[in-house]
Order: sequence, then C-alpha cells, then structure tokens
Amino acid sequence: MLLSIARIAPLQGRVDITPEWLRSRLWQHRSTHDPVEHIRVGRGHECLRIAAFTVAMNQYESDDAIRRLINTTILSTPLLTQWRLL
Repeated sequence: MLLSIARIAPLQGRVDITPEWLRSRLWQHRSTHDPVEHIRVGRGHECLRIAAFTVAMNQYESDDAIRRLINTTILSTPLLTQWRLL
C-alpha cells in the first residue's frame, strides 16, 4: 500500500465544511476501478488535508489516483465549486 497526501481549500473565505462530510463525498465519488482503499480527512490551517492509502503500482499512480478522485468530487459537488486542489 502507498500513502498519498493532498490538500484542498476554498478560493476565498473560511473552511466551512467538516472533514467527515468531505470524506463521505470522496467515498461517494470513488469508482470500483480506483485503487483507493482508505481515506482520512483532517482540518489544516485554512485547508482540509486528505490522506489516502492506495494499492497502486507506484507512487506516481497513487498520487494521480487521489488527485483524480478529489477533482471529480470537487467538480461533481455544488458546495465545492469554489474549492481547489492545492
């Protein structure tokens, strides 16, 4: 298993969603083909930190998988339209 870490934040304003809410949205948008096995979301300074364990073949594939999942979740969730992957 490989660990990939990412951060997301709103373009303006405060972090007004809970880590639990975001984690549930990430799981909701995960497809059966994604190598993501475990997701944790924590509150950071003006951002949310996402850590995911994957069963990818290498670190690049692991990082790419979590980036794709995050971007899909942001694009598919109206409440996250003003959020971006850092």
